[in-house]
Amino acid sequence: MPANRPSTNSIAGAEVVSHWLTQSRLSGFSVSRMKRAESASVGEDINRQLADIQSQIRAAMTLLLELQAQRSGLLTVLDLVNNLGAPIRMLPIEILSTIFYYCVSSTKSIHKGGVFDAIRIASVCSSWRTIALGDSRLWTDLFIQSMWQSVAADEMECDMLQTIQLRSGTSPLSLSVVGGMSAVIHQPVTLTVLRNLAPRCTKLVLLDMDDTHYHSLMLSADGFRPSTLAIENELRENSFDLDTITFKSTVRTLRVTLRDGLYNGEWENLNSLDIGHTGHENTLPQRLPSCSSLQSLTLRFSNHADVQPLLISESIVLLELIIPSPSSCDPDTMFRGAILPKLHHLVIQGDWTSWGTCSHHRWHEAVKSLTLTSKCVLTSLSIAGMYGTDCCLIKLLEVLPSLRDFVFIPLAPGHTVETQSFKDLFRRLTFPSFAQRAMGDPLCRYLTNLQLELNVGYFEEAALANMIISRLELLPYQQMWGWSKLQNIVVSVKGVASAGGSLQSLTHLRDSGKLTLMS
Repeated sequence: MPANRPSTNSIAGAEVVSHWLTQSRLSGFSVSRMKRAESASVGEDINRQLADIQSQIRAAMTLLLELQAQRSGLLTVLDLVNNLGAPIRMLPIEILSTIFYYCVSSTKSIHKGGVFDAIRIASVCSSWRTIALGDSRLWTDLFIQSMWQSVAADEMECDMLQTIQLRSGTSPLSLSVVGGMSAVIHQPVTLTVLRNLAPRCTKLVLLDMDDTHYHSLMLSADGFRPSTLAIENELRENSFDLDTITFKSTVRTLRVTLRDGLYNGEWENLNSLDIGHTGHENTLPQRLPSCSSLQSLTLRFSNHADVQPLLISESIVLLELIIPSPSSCDPDTMFRGAILPKLHHLVIQGDWTSWGTCSHHRWHEAVKSLTLTSKCVLTSLSIAGMYGTDCCLIKLLEVLPSLRDFVFIPLAPGHTVETQSFKDLFRRLTFPSFAQRAMGDPLCRYLTNLQLELNVGYFEEAALANMIISRLELLPYQQMWGWSKLQNIVVSVKGVASAGGSLQSLTHLRDSGKLTLMS
């Protein structure tokens, strides 16, 4: 090899590249035999080095893949090790199963079966699936929507129902069935499964059900004896008659949104009645059902209610009025001629922030008339989202001298409660000082339980904190002299309190036996 020939070990070096670039330029088109032999020898060396380098690359790539696989495996093991130390792993299976049950139960409604949430829980991992499948309570809220729509949909509903039938064991069931506008053109195979499940259905919900769908359901799946029945029909074309129900004697709780309803002696065992959308299209008969066992009545007024039922019952203990707008209910008309001698609990809900002061005043007069005419003693009052700056709420409480339980939750405190007026209300309910209590006039002499919901954004934090803390300072004197029976106070504070503010200093009251502060 000539002395000036570059080494093959550095064949790709910068000096070698420069050398061969110069040789290429100087040689032109005429290359000697010796140069050609030298270039051929160098080319062979280069090919050998390329083959060696390619082999090293393949080996490096193999090593890289192996290292990546090892890294992935180590990460997987690390996740498993960390999971073993996760806080949720410390929970006993019984506790985790209870959490699953509450998750499923909280989503139960007449529009969506909780069983779908049970399916989601069982799909998280094998451990959760084992726990979910082992708890029959998670598989008791059934929802059937499409069995009358087509044969294919019916078969899918049937398969799902058969699976859930096995998972629910012998637990009581809640069943929701959707009728809709589809015609009954075939005998659904789903009904054959429902025939076996019907005796276990303690709650039956019929959605958009007409007489045709109802008879198809009853004929094929006879045996329903639910204690809770809900009927919601939002389709004007669908008609359903309560008289067609054959299991009235087993129903204890009834909720209906039908246009017409007849609650005769056949509903004798009814304890709770919830009537939705009472108005000119969904009217209640002028007289309430003559059920001697009826104790709870809920009236849900629509936006344009012009018909109020005649409230006459010898057994009703709880009356709940849900009113979305001021124009949907007239308190004078509602309580005119009412005879409810056993009424003790009154609940009023509705966003009346746009109603005028004069309209607010009519409510305490109407309630006063109710207590005088019916000769009932109201001991519990719950108000959500009503009464305003005219302190009509105080006037209402003044006509309820025997009140023991009071819940006040304004929906929009910034519009319905004036700071100074509410301070006066709070003072007369809790008597924040010795002098005020000794000289003041108690608003509720027999009040034992008080629940309030306040808003930080509307009240001054210092004033709100003073109202709460003054109540605690009075307790020893109040108990000593027997001034008031008020023992349980729950104050729920909505909004974000300032850091280090007056409310932050009251966080110790969360565990206080005298007052519960929630924020």
